[in-house]
Amino acid sequence: MKRSLILIIAMFCTSCLVQMSTPTEPQVEIAAMESTEDPTIATPDCQPGSGVTFRLQKISDNMVELIATGLQPAEATRVFYSSTYNGRNDGLSGMFDANLVNENGEFYSELSRLDPVEEKVSMTWDIRLQHSHGVECATIILP
Repeated sequence: MKRSLILIIAMFCTSCLVQMSTPTEPQVEIAAMESTEDPTIATPDCQPGSGVTFRLQKISDNMVELIATGLQPAEATRVFYSSTYNGRNDGLSGMFDANLVNENGEFYSELSRLDPVEEKVSMTWDIRLQHSHGVECATIILP
């Protein structure tokens, strides 16, 4: 009986520690790669939503953080990304569902492996956040 009680208390304490260490901001890191998505899904045009801000923050030479505010809590979102070099699309693009809007209407995610293709020194990345009332757009040149 005593062992059972100790085991139950230990399991309870472990679950409390796990909950305490869980970050309050939903965040996920996605690695960019050659798109294998359905080619019939087109990248949406930019249509900024009222009261929504969207920006990219460079984390490293091949990683950015996507930050949006003014969204609805738990709103469904989708991220589209593509790269260009000297105004030409080089074919590195993709999309992913990123339902990461927290209870304050904030979205945080990281996109990694945004590497230049072949011998190119830098690439321009077009990143779009689609949500229920618009499409936010931002670009960044890496590295």
